[in-house]
Amino acid sequence: MKLSQLLLRDISDPRLAGIHVTRVEMSPDLSLARVFYRPTPGGASLEDAGRAFRGAAGYLRRELGKTLRLRVTPELRLEVDSLVDEGDRVGLLLADLAAQRGASKPGSSKQHDDDE
Repeated sequence: MKLSQLLLRDISDPRLAGIHVTRVEMSPDLSLARVFYRPTPGGASLEDAGRAFRGAAGYLRRELGKTLRLRVTPELRLEVDSLVDEGDRVGLLLADLAAQRGASKPGSSKQHDDDE
């Protein structure tokens, strides 16, 4: 939450204006935060957004350290969130499978139930 606020309010790089932090995974000892992000459609490219985000990582970590009440400020590991793409791919595969099943069966399953 604080990271998103920093991106919205304190970062002036236009390549980060459309970055959405989708999730953060913390290591068990809280020394590492894997920050997953996605640029908005029509915003900066993945490459530009990644370069800008990595360039701002030190500043973001420093600012987080000022507000978090942790013994050690976590290292930020920035990663593009590919779960959205994977979900879209699985959805397309399932739709293709359903279309293939529908095309291979001339009758619906209801007709088969009535025949028995």
